[in-house]
Amino acid sequence: MKFFHDEGVVLRKHDVGEKDEVVILLTKAHGKMPFVAKGSRDPKSRKAGALQIFNTVAFEARQGKGKMPYLQQVKSLASRSLAIVGASENLDWFYRAAEVLKITDALVQEMQSVQRVYEDLNIVLNAVSVQWIVLIYWIRLFQDLGFVPDWSSCCVCDEGLSLEEPIVFSAENKGFAHQSCVSLPLPTVHGDVIKLMSFFQRADLSASLRVEVSEKLAVQVKNYLEEIKAHSH
Repeated sequence: MKFFHDEGVVLRKHDVGEKDEVVILLTKAHGKMPFVAKGSRDPKSRKAGALQIFNTVAFEARQGKGKMPYLQQVKSLASRSLAIVGASENLDWFYRAAEVLKITDALVQEMQSVQRVYEDLNIVLNAVSVQWIVLIYWIRLFQDLGFVPDWSSCCVCDEGLSLEEPIVFSAENKGFAHQSCVSLPLPTVHGDVIKLMSFFQRADLSASLRVEVSEKLAVQVKNYLEEIKAHSH
């Protein structure tokens, strides 16, 4: 029987039996993992308040003979659930936070080393009031997981992109390319899209949170991110 300590963000959970739950955590040291939380649905349980969606917790777990470890001790490090879910005056906070967790859960594999993702996720969940936080995090997540090339360089020839030349998007290569480097005719990409995505990819997260983004530009960026996501599975 093995005991270990870590901390993690509650991504999702589901009921098991009368009072138990399976809780999926994005942990700092062990990546995404499922845990059994015995008795956590009992209102008297000390785990009940801590193990809410969006919260960050410190925990001790026990790995027994089964596939999933059991949460023994749980302590709240960041209690966000009430503020996000209870922000009835601004439901956008909840939708943004929920989308951030959904993207994380979809792209991060179990037991994958994700310390940078864990750090970014905690910062982002504290900044759900920022309108474009989902786009910023999505780009950071792709970068942290190594899914994408440097968007300021051609994904075919690896040379720096010149916005004075026609640039296209290659979904297969998950990046941008000189039009002359691709064999098939593709629609050209507006230079502001490349500038914004490249900035969010390289900049410090705190600097990204201060950037203003137009609705039109945000829609274009989201479409490219959706295409990248589709080619990441």
